[in-house]
Amino acid sequence: MGEPALADFSQPLCEFDDHNERVYSQEGALKILASRGLTNGDLANRLCVHTLMRGCVNSFIELHKLSHREPVCVDELAGVMFKISDDMLPWIADVLAESEEHKQQGKFATVYNKYIELADFFEKSGDHETAISFHGLGLKAVKLSADKELEGGAYERLGLTHERLGNLKDAVQCHEAGLRIAEAAREIQLKHRANSNLVRVYMAVAESLEVEGCYEEAREYYEKAVNTANANGDQEAEAEAFCKLGNITVLLGDLNKALEYQKRFLLVSKQMNSEQKEGRAVRECATLQEKLKQHQDAVLSLKRALEIAEDQEDLEGITNACEQLGQLYTRLDEHVKAVHYYKEAYRVAQVMGNPSRLQNARIKVGLAEGNLQWGRAGGIGYVGMVSTNMQSVLAWKGKGMID
Repeated sequence: MGEPALADFSQPLCEFDDHNERVYSQEGALKILASRGLTNGDLANRLCVHTLMRGCVNSFIELHKLSHREPVCVDELAGVMFKISDDMLPWIADVLAESEEHKQQGKFATVYNKYIELADFFEKSGDHETAISFHGLGLKAVKLSADKELEGGAYERLGLTHERLGNLKDAVQCHEAGLRIAEAAREIQLKHRANSNLVRVYMAVAESLEVEGCYEEAREYYEKAVNTANANGDQEAEAEAFCKLGNITVLLGDLNKALEYQKRFLLVSKQMNSEQKEGRAVRECATLQEKLKQHQDAVLSLKRALEIAEDQEDLEGITNACEQLGQLYTRLDEHVKAVHYYKEAYRVAQVMGNPSRLQNARIKVGLAEGNLQWGRAGGIGYVGMVSTNMQSVLAWKGKGMID
């Protein structure tokens, strides 16, 4: 009588459907485990023993940890807990064991893909910490290979995962590491993707810091975004970063430097032949030029903004530019010009048909007309007169008399 056949522990713990696809279930796995002589203990323990019998010690340790841990809280507010189902345990056991077997054979790309399967499963289940852990295992595996493109791609994928989960500074570290690898390996496409990812994440970090009131640190990240976008030849991102950099510099109190950044925003917008961005840029410049008392420059910027808005038939843009010109000319005591632009804003507001906008424009025309009349009479303007000489205002309103 011959020796009994030894069980083949390398075969998967699953059944196959009509399309030869793997089908995992608790019931099916128990049958297979029993056929291989593993009949003692619950499913988790049998799977751990089976993994050890395959010669996969590291996978045995990982599987034992996962299968015997307490349920994980994946949503504190809703009190949602996650526990690996018995139907999924055999699949996890197979993937872990197969990853270790491929590692022993030096098939690092396959090892990485196996770990990513596990990472994706845990991320979808809401167990983000375990998902990141498997990304880390995958990254360790590809570092053993000489494939720099694979390693750079692993850093990219981990960075995207961190970004998706809101771990922005961790995402920055991953994409910066990916960029260094791409530059060292002279992988042009990988470098381009790393730069694109970095610009996006730098901007996101800067915006979150800005919300928190950390303006100086936010400025540093906006600067990184500008430089990275420029290196990547991404004028769209570079223009947006310059605009944000200008705005944060205003919050830091350096208006002259902020104007420099907005002028760079304007320059890049012109290079792109983007009138829409150019219109935004000249309005940003005009606001700062006015604050810095560069009035004539502000007038030129606003007139360019008005020209662009008219070319694009942007009624909102036309109204805004006209109102800003009206305000500026009022401050310069050029009331005839102020009345002209306020009336233009009122005319466009009539076309727009927004009642509140129309009422606001009507009031501004009235104030501008009042300023013009009081100015001609040698006065201090309508608003000034309301503040200092109400009797004269009543005389004008009631009898048409100007003192």
